[in-house]
Amino acid sequence: MLIEFEFEPIYDVLKRIETHPELIIAIKSPYKNVVRVFIPDTTPVEHADFYFPSNKLMVNRLPNEFIKSHPNLFADYWEATGKIRPNFDEVWATTAHLTKEKAYLVELSFE
Repeated sequence: MLIEFEFEPIYDVLKRIETHPELIIAIKSPYKNVVRVFIPDTTPVEHADFYFPSNKLMVNRLPNEFIKSHPNLFADYWEATGKIRPNFDEVWATTAHLTKEKAYLVELSFE
């Protein structure tokens, strides 16, 4: 099945993590501009097979219009990197289904 890449399912997952922090298995900020979150792979995700490919990474640059339409959400994740004031031009989203860990990976890289 071919699915045109849309970003609303990514928004839905990010918003679910924000509003239900109990879903978080682990959250890491390995670099100054990266937030990496792991949630259970039992979390409902629309088109999970597409957006969270098994044991491989899917990396997408989020369109500026998408980021501008959800400024508070991205500002909250930016603050999770330890920075107070958002200062980024691009956001890259990396997703994967880590089958051995039974987790979904959601990583945001702020450039």
